[in-house]
Amino acid sequence: MSRRLRAGRVLPIVLGGMTLLVLLSAAITDRALHGFRSASRALDGARLRALTEAAMANAVASWNQGAGSTLAIGGRDTLHQTTGTTGTVVVTRVRTRANEYLMDARATNVRLHAPGQDAMLRVVRPIRVQWAPVPVPAVFTLSGSVVLEGRAAISGVDSVSDGWSGECVGDTRTASIAAVAARSLSVAQNVTLAGAPLLISLSSSQATQFTAAFDESFQELSAIATAVRTDSVLTLAGANFGTAPCTALLGDASRATTPSTCQRYWPVVRLTPPSEVRLTGSTPSQGVLLVDGDLKIDAGVRVNGTVMVTGRVTAVLASNAVEPRITGVLLVRDRNSRGSRLSGGVRVRANQCAVRRSLAAAGTPLLSRPAAWWEP
Repeated sequence: MSRRLRAGRVLPIVLGGMTLLVLLSAAITDRALHGFRSASRALDGARLRALTEAAMANAVASWNQGAGSTLAIGGRDTLHQTTGTTGTVVVTRVRTRANEYLMDARATNVRLHAPGQDAMLRVVRPIRVQWAPVPVPAVFTLSGSVVLEGRAAISGVDSVSDGWSGECVGDTRTASIAAVAARSLSVAQNVTLAGAPLLISLSSSQATQFTAAFDESFQELSAIATAVRTDSVLTLAGANFGTAPCTALLGDASRATTPSTCQRYWPVVRLTPPSEVRLTGSTPSQGVLLVDGDLKIDAGVRVNGTVMVTGRVTAVLASNAVEPRITGVLLVRDRNSRGSRLSGGVRVRANQCAVRRSLAAAGTPLLSRPAAWWEP
């Protein structure tokens, strides 16, 4: 066989081998590049997740539930925003119910394998606000004795304050609670009671349990009070209310078509009078009212929310006086066992919506697992 013929046969083999080597090299290179891109994307994701988790942790640590409680259902605000060399993250809060929110974190940073392009991550987590476990055996509960007379009216049937219908949709109690629970009761014939049951006569052990739960809740709420006053007279008047941001002592319980910031404001106010505080004025007010002493209620008073009194409560009014109204819950410890007395058309009405809103404003956020996430 001639040398030329042999060379002609070897050349295709050599060329085929070289082609195979080129293809194999290209495959190896492509696989290496794919691995690099996968590793880069994984690192991008890890950086974004770390950035997002840190931002959400900061948002929870600096959570202002007072501000959160002023949001309308469906309203949102910005909790945290960071812009730096590692990326940008914005955390917003959306109110979905009285004590439920969604925390929405959106983070971006520059992709490692593609400078000039952004990697993005969005994480949404539900937040549930946990509040102090206030004991509510009845809408009007006392560890001591009470005298009800003079057209007083106590109702454990859930009611909604004037103009609040839309605000309390889905947040009303269908079954009524007891009207009055006390260690001992004296009820005149002209008193109106509604609820199931109407009256609960607390045993000694039940009164002790109520007192212990009351003290725990009172202490927990006092620790986060938005205001502490030593007034012996507290007047609920229009001057108490400001404009956004609301700096009022109590929130505004009147309602417009679209509630204002002050009408969504639910403060925790602690009153520490020398002995007794007199509540007067007729401007509808809302919030948590903690009275460390005795409470005297004047004609025309309107309070929506949670009222807790360590001493006794009295409201002895003329028969033609404008009836005061406590809408929510009224809890009385009566630590000196002097007994309470309500007369003169005093109204105490259950309102789960008002109680839950007042306590939600003083709650602690609990962060759950991610509800959803996106990595474009």
